[in-house]
Amino acid sequence: VGTDARIEGTSRMLGLTIDLDWLVKQTGHGDVELSTGFEYRRDELRTSPDEVLSNNLLLGGGNRRAIKGSRDIIEAYAEALIPLAGNRRFVERLDVQLAARVSRYSDFGYQVNPRVVLHWMPAKNLSWRASGARGFRAPTLLQLYASSLQSFEQLNDPCTVAANVGFFLGCEQPSDPSLTQYLTITGGDSSLDPERSSTFSTGLVWRPEWPQTRLLFSVDWYYIDSEDVVESSAQFIVDQNARLGRFENRVMRNDDGNLERVLATLQNIGRRKVSGLDFAARMERDFDEAGRLIFAVNATHITRFQDQFDPSSPSIDKAGTFTDEAAGGLGALPDWKVNTGISWQHQHWQGHYNIYHVSSLSEE
Repeated sequence: VGTDARIEGTSRMLGLTIDLDWLVKQTGHGDVELSTGFEYRRDELRTSPDEVLSNNLLLGGGNRRAIKGSRDIIEAYAEALIPLAGNRRFVERLDVQLAARVSRYSDFGYQVNPRVVLHWMPAKNLSWRASGARGFRAPTLLQLYASSLQSFEQLNDPCTVAANVGFFLGCEQPSDPSLTQYLTITGGDSSLDPERSSTFSTGLVWRPEWPQTRLLFSVDWYYIDSEDVVESSAQFIVDQNARLGRFENRVMRNDDGNLERVLATLQNIGRRKVSGLDFAARMERDFDEAGRLIFAVNATHITRFQDQFDPSSPSIDKAGTFTDEAAGGLGALPDWKVNTGISWQHQHWQGHYNIYHVSSLSEE
């Protein structure tokens, strides 16, 4: 049994940006530079479902209501480059960058995000950089106003295991082990809060000298600590309800102990901590009339990707896992991704060979 359903939607962004660069002062170590800017944006989202969807005529399907949302954003920023020292032993160059962005959202108020970067070159071919910043991301209009959707998700109910009954706080009686699909409600939530983050990074770049060859090696480490991250996971809610008796208002069971409904609309999870390393190596060598050979390797390694649904929940490291996005997961989070390529250029001819490697994943 099938039918046709249609949604017409419009997403629009209008914006005005003004940027100004200033040369504030010339010093013996370099120029003091200042950049300032102003930005105005208006975001609008409108959707219009047909009668089949708006009247809830689809059984267990994507019934939707009309969405209408908008916001106005006004931002101003300033960034200064200040040289501190230079042309000295072990201090070829030393400077600091100071920046701040002030944002006003019509639906979330004011937010100030600072950023500090320290850059040091002990030699002409070696540089080190460290930075720290605060971040802010407002929920999208779709995350705020998306209507509730019904589906029957493939979920594992811990209460189907006899050993868990009476041992887990939320498993007072056994549930039917033959049931694997359960009514799940997903969608947006207008009460969502913005995501806020703290970011730290540091890295080294080395450009060794070699005749007729340009070499570059770099390594960067980053750490991102995010709070109130917008996410949804029906399986996590079911697990926490069964094990710890939490999310009672989001999990409904019938008199037989079987799951009847899981409310898995978007929430602000407690915290997410992500750290990793980025590596890069590049070689360019000229062979006169024979052309130019280029070899490059870029790799990224996620050392941890810890999700904590709320402050009372345990942290779960999801690095190296895959969780279906359709079930509220984060998709693929491989430990390693490596891109290796070699190319040859000669006059009007070019040849390339690339290998892209993604490490194995554990499906959850």
